[in-house]
Parts: sequence; structure tokens; C-alpha cells
Amino acid sequence: MNDPRRYPLPQTRQSTAFAANHEVGAAGDPQRGGDPAQNIANTARERWNPDNAYIEIPAFYNIVIPNLGPNTGDDATGSITLRPEDFICERITWAAVQDLLAILEAGSSLSFIGRSVEVAWGDEFTRFLNKDPALISSAFGDSNGFLDFPNGIRFSGKQTLSVTCRRVFGVGEIEVPGRIDFTLHGFGLLPRGSGGYSGGAQ
Repeated sequence: MNDPRRYPLPQTRQSTAFAANHEVGAAGDPQRGGDPAQNIANTARERWNPDNAYIEIPAFYNIVIPNLGPNTGDDATGSITLRPEDFICERITWAAVQDLLAILEAGSSLSFIGRSVEVAWGDEFTRFLNKDPALISSAFGDSNGFLDFPNGIRFSGKQTLSVTCRRVFGVGEIEVPGRIDFTLHGFGLLPRGSGGYSGGAQ
């Protein structure tokens, strides 16, 4: 049996950083060698504002699919235009109004909508699921879950982010509105002295 004192287990932080490194499409610096996880910061703030050159402001953007139809093949799109400053996205959460039925009637923590509706999302330049939409629960977890980007994804200001949802199978004569919200959590980066901001990072 291996002695754990001689063969230490991999560090969770490094493993997480390695996964985050690849989920945003970045490669480790070959000049530094070793584990690519060592070549990136441990937090989004360390990565995108390492010299404290920007004012950090909390930023939240909500993309609403206002009324997804109840029948198989029904689709709907929601979008939002980002403010002028760069936006660092650290987390995406979502929730569907129609999941209230499963919560109230069955006490389920799983999402019926997440397993019956597929999603595609991106900006003017990039489709983040390429040409293959995924079930919402597959891409973002159930509606009580979330998708994290430990090192952040940087979006330039004024980009338009869009989400399109399509029912894989219908829900019949349901009266609850087919509203789905996707919320992007993170922070904006303002150059110091712009927009009336000054002083230390917030």
C-alpha cells in the first residue's frame, strides 16, 4: 500500500485551475513547463486585474426568455447588450417558472424544464456550444445549480449576449408561463478616473 506521506494526493486547487484553464480555451505557457495549472491565476481578479489597474464593480446581467411555447419544437430567444466596460463572467445561474409545478407538487429538486429544453448561447462572434445545442441541465446544471468559471471569461463592453431555447418535447396544456431566466454574475473593469470612479478597487 502506498504511504500517503510519500505519495501526496493532487491538490484540489490545481486540479480546478487546470479544468478552468481548458474550459475557457487557454493553454499553459510552454516556456514555464510543468503542470499548466501552475501557469494561471487562482481567481478571476488575479487573472484580469493583477496590477489593480482597474476599478472593479459588481456586475449582473439577466437574459430573459419571456414566453417559451408549450409544444415540441417551440423556440424563443432573449438577449442583452453589455455596458461599455469589460465584463468578467464568473458564474451563470438559471431558473424556469414552470419548474414551480415540480417543486410544489412533487417536492423535486430536479428540473423538468432543464431536461426538456435545449439551449444555445453566445455573442456576435462566438457560439459557445458550437452548432450543437445542449439540454439546459447538461450545460448549466439544474435550476438550483450553476456553471462556474473560476478564472472568469472576459467579454468586451457593448457586446450582445443571446440565449436561444427550444423545447425537445412539449408540456401540453400547461398554464404556467414559459419564462426562463439566465443570470451572469461577475464584475466590470473600469479604467481608474473614468465614470467618476477613483481610489481603490471595489
